[in-house]
This record gives sequence, structure tokens and C-alpha cells, in this order.
Amino acid sequence: MGGDILSRKTVFKNIRFTPEEMEDIKHKAETLKMTTSRYIHTMALEGEIYMLEAPEYRDVMVALGRIGNNINQITRRLNETGSFYYDDVADVKKEFDEICLMLSQYQSTLHLKKL
Repeated sequence: MGGDILSRKTVFKNIRFTPEEMEDIKHKAETLKMTTSRYIHTMALEGEIYMLEAPEYRDVMVALGRIGNNINQITRRLNETGSFYYDDVADVKKEFDEICLMLSQYQSTLHLKKL
């Protein structure tokens, strides 16, 4: 096999929806941050999509973003100078440990919503 998945998708099928059905599909796809095509494809093949409702995870996502930025800065410095600072790596490790603690605390609060 080779190539990306889009190059392997060569079969097209036209399907029809009422305007109301299409609006419902678009709304569900937007809720899941999916394209309508991806939503229809996933539903056709898997039949169900679940959305994790956990607004308390926003702080985890922010912390992950910080770690990503720190890793990018460390990598940039390493590429430019050939060295890095121990404190930078220690900061990433500390933030990672905090995220692990947050995730373990939130684990029992997860609720899946079937769309």
C-alpha cells in the first residue's frame, strides 16, 4: 500500500438529504469539529460517534500547549547552538507531572455523549 488515504478513495456515491437533515448533519459535524464529509463517512462505517464532555480538561489542553511551546523552544535552541539548558527540560518535566496529576483527578468525571 502506499500514498495517502485520499489517493486511495476512488469510489464516489451520491446521497440525498432534505435541507433539514443536512443542517442537522452540519450541526453535528461542527459540534465534533469535523467536516460534514468526515462525519458522514465515519457514521456510515462505524455507526456511532461519541463526544467527550469534559470542560474541566481545558486547563489540561492549555498546559499541553505550554509544553509544546517549551519543547519547540528547546529544539530550536538545540538546533541553533547544539546545546540546551537543564532548567528548560526540568520545566517541561514539571509541567508534564502536573498534567498527569490533573488527568488522574479528572478521570472519574468523564461523560460520553452519543450524538
